[in-house]
Amino acid sequence: MNVTILQRSVARIDRPTVQTGMTPEHRVRPLIPPGDPKATDPFLLLMEDWFPRGVFDRHPHRGMETVTYVIDGRLDHYDNYGNKAHSCRGMCNG
Repeated sequence: MNVTILQRSVARIDRPTVQTGMTPEHRVRPLIPPGDPKATDPFLLLMEDWFPRGVFDRHPHRGMETVTYVIDGRLDHYDNYGNKAHSCRGMCNG
């Protein structure tokens, strides 16, 4: 099996500011904003979020794998079909 190694250099270092997210209680910092997959592959986007319980309504995650790292508190996640994930601290894949 042939393995191709892709090497990249750092194109830029951003210092994004914290913004209002989906609701006034949700704060977000877009670390890798969506829109330029050639520059950010394999990532679609990377967000840093702060939010209290109940901020997010149902929303799809079609066609991508989400990875959440909980630094403080816990996260209860459910999907559009009513499936629930356990509460977690640390890394969660959903």
